[in-house]
Amino acid sequence: MASVTGWKILILALLAVAPLQGQTAERLRMARAYEQSGDLRSAARIYLEVYDGGAQSNEVFEGVARSLVGLRQYASLLPIVEQRYATQPSPSLAALAASLHARTGDLKGADQWWTTAIESDGGSERVYAMIGKDQTDLLLSERAVRSYEQARAAAADPRSYAAELSALYGATGAAEKAAVEILNLYRADRQLGTVYGRLSALLTGPEPTQAVQRVLERSDDSLPDLLEIRTWFYRETDQWDRAYQTVVEQDAQRQQRGADILRFATSARMAGKYDVALTAFGSLLKADRQVALAAAYGYARTLDQQMAESSMIDAATARSIIQRYREIIDTYPDHPMTAEAAVRAAQLYDRVLNEQEPARDLLTYATNRWRGTSAAAEGLLLLSELYLAAGRADAATDLLQQLIDSAPADQVDQRDQAALLLADLELFSGRIEPARARYLGLAADPRSVAANDALERLGLLIHWQEDSAGVSGYVQGLQALRERRRSDAARIFAAAATD
Repeated sequence: MASVTGWKILILALLAVAPLQGQTAERLRMARAYEQSGDLRSAARIYLEVYDGGAQSNEVFEGVARSLVGLRQYASLLPIVEQRYATQPSPSLAALAASLHARTGDLKGADQWWTTAIESDGGSERVYAMIGKDQTDLLLSERAVRSYEQARAAAADPRSYAAELSALYGATGAAEKAAVEILNLYRADRQLGTVYGRLSALLTGPEPTQAVQRVLERSDDSLPDLLEIRTWFYRETDQWDRAYQTVVEQDAQRQQRGADILRFATSARMAGKYDVALTAFGSLLKADRQVALAAAYGYARTLDQQMAESSMIDAATARSIIQRYREIIDTYPDHPMTAEAAVRAAQLYDRVLNEQEPARDLLTYATNRWRGTSAAAEGLLLLSELYLAAGRADAATDLLQQLIDSAPADQVDQRDQAALLLADLELFSGRIEPARARYLGLAADPRSVAANDALERLGLLIHWQEDSAGVSGYVQGLQALRERRRSDAARIFAAAATD
């Protein structure tokens, strides 16, 4: 009989607890819903009520911690964490207590709790790394450095935590150590982009730059791509002569037969380092046929660009550059690069020497021999401009329409420039509606190189009714400009502005 009575008591107790458990589960669902919606205050209130009510599972405790940290109520969370540690000690709880002390300004208390976390786990790699991450998040970089150094000492890999240490050394001004860790990181992941990005962040002044250079120059040559990294560094720090010497060594080591030097020479030209570019291109003029062609073209382009940026542009220099382009055309008649050489030479004839006939001859060669290439598209544009300047608007129209009809996807810019010029020709001849339709098509695509000019022309058409004389004058000036009657254009624009 006593046994039956005992079972009845147990059943009654379970029946009493079951509704409470159901209520707790429901309240936890509400707390999670509040948390997910961003209402951390309501979530924290419910989590705390459940926790104080005796439901102190890890799930509930973590909800309390997340919500109070989210609300930055560190002082409120700290005693809860310390009380829980007293009954359920663990390294993660000690580390959390340390972070809360640090966030409330008590670094002495934080250090004590971090020591507790380390001692509670026997100073394992895992705990040191966990503490290092917390200290990094707290911007306690010097402490984080020590923690990650301890984690590395406990690890089997002497280069572990290179990513973390490189960032921390950089933050604490230890550029030389940071550079060493960046190279350690590269040994692990072989990501050159990461190396360049992290090294760039160190180049903040003469001293850290010199520190990085020391590391790169004393590094073991067995490091993959070390020469490429050095070349990049010398370029970034404007040591182009050393960069050239290094890339020559790099090209030989990789057996690239001039390919690395070509890329370097092109980058030097684009950076305006013409003397170095000419030296690099010049060193390859007697290389294998393909490399020699690219070097010859690069050499001529460098002289061309250097002359264009000079305050003194003389005919003799222009003719010597044209001669280099012509030698490329004569020596490599079956290579597409000759189209680019022909167009460049034509531009010099036209814009520097004011000799349109040899320019037209070269452009005709390029557009017929290398039809469909980007250089030929550029050539068609310039050739149509030359025909227009010569009074042959019909021939210009035919060339522009040919370019518009045949331009592939990689020649969108040339196609749109051709469409703008063709619309202008229609405007000049009084065919307003076809011109308007072309302008609208160009203006509809903001990515088009001709969009802004097309919008300007549409504005003119809108105001034509209100100020026909002024707009007509502007159109006449634009026509004179397109036909290269520059004196007439200046006079017409000046008259339109005063009317």
